[in-house]
Amino acid sequence: MVASAADTKGNAPIVYGGLQFRGDAPIGAQDTISGFTPYFKRLRLGLKGKIESLPVCYDIMLHSDCLGKDDGTKYDSIKIAVWHAFATVKLMPDNESLNLTVGEYLPQLSRECATSLFTLTSIEKGTSASYLRKFLLGKTNGIQPGMMLGGLLNTPMPVLYHVGCQFYPNYQNLKYKGSLPLFTGRTTLMVVGQEVSKYKMLFAGVEHGRKPFVSLGVMGAVSPAFHQKPGMFAVGVDIAAATGSLSFSAENSYYGFNQKNGYKSITGVAHLANAFSVGKNRVVEPAVSYWWYRTLNTQVKQYTGTDGEWGAGVNYYISAHNLKFQLYYNNRNASGDNMALIGNKKITTNGGSVSALVQLMF
Repeated sequence: MVASAADTKGNAPIVYGGLQFRGDAPIGAQDTISGFTPYFKRLRLGLKGKIESLPVCYDIMLHSDCLGKDDGTKYDSIKIAVWHAFATVKLMPDNESLNLTVGEYLPQLSRECATSLFTLTSIEKGTSASYLRKFLLGKTNGIQPGMMLGGLLNTPMPVLYHVGCQFYPNYQNLKYKGSLPLFTGRTTLMVVGQEVSKYKMLFAGVEHGRKPFVSLGVMGAVSPAFHQKPGMFAVGVDIAAATGSLSFSAENSYYGFNQKNGYKSITGVAHLANAFSVGKNRVVEPAVSYWWYRTLNTQVKQYTGTDGEWGAGVNYYISAHNLKFQLYYNNRNASGDNMALIGNKKITTNGGSVSALVQLMF
């Protein structure tokens, strides 16, 4: 399920979405309940289409996610809200080279940030992406209002680019409270093969049997300093590659405040998977992943320490990502008070856990 208004075919509205059910069993983790805990994980329900006689597409999505894990033990705070809502204008009618998107959408801060979570080989996105988005845009998903130009350039090595500005509406520190602009730019160079053939705002996971490709990405973001607020910045690189069965992606980002003794950190993630056909439309895929976070400036008083998690598991596809089963073991290790970037408590769940997930997409 890769949300992109530019993907719409014809003028008729299309309803799409996905469901995930999950269960977790901690193994040696602190301060969590014992035993297997099943729960509803997330629902996405979207509507996209094209306005008749105009080069304008729209995409609106609602979500109902299990966001109520107030202490790692409760899964009872489920609500329905808007996930994203945006419109895309195709400015060049004969090609995909220039598109304007306005609304609330996922930021182009890294490949992990711009990948559909319903197409992952791991059971969840790396929390590394949440660190990055929370710092720069104030929300762990990073979905904020903004405007973006993007396109696909069909050069000898095709280029997918996104340049825009999103807003951090409720930024606050000791000296300033208000809205902050974040200017972002991200470019993907397809050095081998062509990962995408149309302009997209989100990447999809690699499906078994697709043509080989290698893509390299670079990212930059800046929020200017004003009203005694230090400027913020981020830079990053990423790579994705695939053969007919093997897929790999990795990224690393460096970000922080643009001042000598200000907070700065690195964070990133890597995924590796190898898929095997076991029958008609049936695929088994062993997969491993690892994400990391580390504070670089030890002089800061907050967000110190490290965080990271490795995982290994197996995915079973009955109908690509439309019907998927995942069984994964994750082991997390954090130190310091770095989790203040994600929530209001230090992490208390160091250790391992086994998770199972069932996914339906339509």
